[in-house]
Amino acid sequence: RHSSVHRRAGMLAGKRALVVGVANQRSIAWAVAEAWAAAGATVHLTCQSERFLPSVLKLSDAAWGEGHRHSVGVLDMRDDAAIERACEAASGSVGLDAVLHSVAYASADAMKGGLLATTRADFAEAHDVSAYSLVALGRAAAPFMAGDAAAVAAAAEAAGAAGGVGASGGGGGGGG
Repeated sequence: RHSSVHRRAGMLAGKRALVVGVANQRSIAWAVAEAWAAAGATVHLTCQSERFLPSVLKLSDAAWGEGHRHSVGVLDMRDDAAIERACEAASGSVGLDAVLHSVAYASADAMKGGLLATTRADFAEAHDVSAYSLVALGRAAAPFMAGDAAAVAAAAEAAGAAGGVGASGGGGGGGG
C-alpha cells in the first residue's frame, strides 16, 4: 500500500505491540497497526467498547485474514486493572516492544450541544478517558517494556471531531 512500509517489511519482525484506540479504518490507531503489522510486528488491538468490537474484528480479519496472529479486545480506559491486564496479555512471555495510545472520547450527550454546552462532569470524563489514560497506560506497560521499547501518543484535532464551538456534533467519541 505505502512503498515506504513495504521497504521496511521485516523491520519489526519478532516484536510485540499494543495499539489502543482502534475505532474504524480511518483511525490513526488502525493506520499505525497496519504499518507495524506490515513491518512484521505482532499487533494487539483494543477498542473502546463492545459497540466497536465487531467492526474492528472485521477490519483485522479483512486486513490479515481469519486466524491471524494479532488479537483484538475491548479496553475500558477508565479501569486501571483492565489496562494492566491488557498490557500483560499483549506482552505474552516476551514483553512489549511498542505501545500506541490513540484514544479520544466524549459521551454521546457531551457531543450533542457543542463545546459551550459541555458540562464540567462531561469534560472531566472526556479528559480522564482521553488524556489521563495515557499516564495509566504508560504506568501499566512500563514493567513489560525493555530498554529499547517505545511508547507513542497520537492525537486528533478535538474541535474538528466535536463540531467546533457552538456547533452540534455527532454521537459518542471513538478512538483516534
